[in-house]
Amino acid sequence: MYEYLETLFDEPMPPYDGYKPDIHPGISHVFQSAAFRFGHTMIPPGLYRRDAQCNFLRTTNGHDGIRLCSTWWDAVDILPNAGLEELLMGLSSQIAEREDAVLCSDVRGKCNSFFSIKKTSITLHTNQSKKHLN
Repeated sequence: MYEYLETLFDEPMPPYDGYKPDIHPGISHVFQSAAFRFGHTMIPPGLYRRDAQCNFLRTTNGHDGIRLCSTWWDAVDILPNAGLEELLMGLSSQIAEREDAVLCSDVRGKCNSFFSIKKTSITLHTNQSKKHLN
């Protein structure tokens, strides 16, 4: 964990000097909310697949990757054709998006619910953040 924090903040971390029983081990709901949403900034817009020889596979439409927006509510249609192993091979070699405040377009604008109500990830995050303020 310390190595990741040093890389993230570009500052050296002090050495770990043991458990301190006088420090509360819990985290605030604000930090929990921010930490949960931080990972969403690293979601790429597509999922790549690889075969057993580690070659990239194209989708049936000829695209390099499976668009994330096309898998939100009908992933069952994609898995039988793609295979879980191919997706795991692709994910294991895929580079995450940079840590920033930008969500990829597939997360930002194409998250539709079962009820055909358009909900963006940003809207969902904003509503969740408002709950934490109360």
